[in-house]
Amino acid sequence: MSENNPWQYQIKATDADGDPLKYLLIYGTDFLTINQETGLLQTNNISRTLPANINKADYKIVIGVDDGISGVTTQEFTISVVKAGVGVTNSPSDITFITPKESDTLKGNSNKIEWTAFDAEGIDQIS
Repeated sequence: MSENNPWQYQIKATDADGDPLKYLLIYGTDFLTINQETGLLQTNNISRTLPANINKADYKIVIGVDDGISGVTTQEFTISVVKAGVGVTNSPSDITFITPKESDTLKGNSNKIEWTAFDAEGIDQIS
């Protein structure tokens, strides 16, 4: 999301017994609020302006749904806030494969290929 634009996420949950549900923001940031009755998670009026030297910030969010009887079920995700007017660059990732050499003797049915990945923008998932 852009630091200047509103954002919302509608949580959808059901209870097999028809018990009333209460929606919770268990862990998050102060610029988000949740409607405990409807499950609408949205930005509020608290500033999410990023510092001048930061173009992107990630926030861990944990939401929960409680039926008052069986306990709380949670969902965890990350929200990325991007500085307004600044495009996020996406440099190519560096991927290194460490494979057996041609001259190596491989025995058994399992072989191991190790690899590492590095992304300059800090993207957690590289595909």
